[in-house]
Amino acid sequence: MPQGPLLSVAIVSFQPEPLLFQRVLQALEQALAAVQNVFAAPYAVTVVDHSPDPTAVAALCAPWRETLSLTLLHDGANPGFGAGHNRALGQSQAPFHLILNPDVILSKDSLVALLQYLRAHPAAALLGPEVHDGQGHLSYPCKAEPTVLDLALRGFAPRWLKRRFDARLARYECRALVEARQVAPALHLSGCCLMARTEALRAVGGFDEGYFLYFEDFALSRALRNQGEVLYCPLATVEHHGGDAARKGLRHVRYFGASAWRWFRQRGWRWG
Repeated sequence: MPQGPLLSVAIVSFQPEPLLFQRVLQALEQALAAVQNVFAAPYAVTVVDHSPDPTAVAALCAPWRETLSLTLLHDGANPGFGAGHNRALGQSQAPFHLILNPDVILSKDSLVALLQYLRAHPAAALLGPEVHDGQGHLSYPCKAEPTVLDLALRGFAPRWLKRRFDARLARYECRALVEARQVAPALHLSGCCLMARTEALRAVGGFDEGYFLYFEDFALSRALRNQGEVLYCPLATVEHHGGDAARKGLRHVRYFGASAWRWFRQRGWRWG
């Protein structure tokens, strides 16, 4: 009987930057080739595109349709990041599932490292890798419980004000945890790149689709702690070329504000 896939990969896109998206797929191809070399098991990739015009992403995906076992799904209505990933999750037939942003470049051995950890540690449900920005600087993908002040400072405060609150921001960004570069429990992990057990994702219903964009990764991290360990796993590294809602324009600021409002309404307002 043919062997089923070991890993499914999901990417949700909305008008991605073409050159960067090509780099993402190229790096994914190399990382999946390493997976196949180590585990001798197939994989499957699903791209869920929410762009109004499907032709651009279809053309970008075309060279990788065969090598990545890539399936392209289009939904021009754009129901949101979490909804797109839940659609991809519904396609998965693999025990492990990777959630990947269309602006995240994997290192060659990153997927092998994450899979090896999950296979060796059955209690682990969700892993988040070490993240660097486009300039190679260490990022802080783990977050503590947010307050309104933390979010305002991190997203919108000028640099001089951030410096005054640096100790507070360091706690919120879990800098000590990240800079220790050891596998460690994390409260909230960034959704830019996550490796999970598929059964754990399905047990919690995937992402909370009430969040259109932002905070859905926080909600998923919290939900999956009921299924197993949620861990920062710097055994794997990735490069993230996105983030920072304030710099993406007013539309993203509105998305962020709406999701923050929903988060605090559900869990109680924490101001300072």
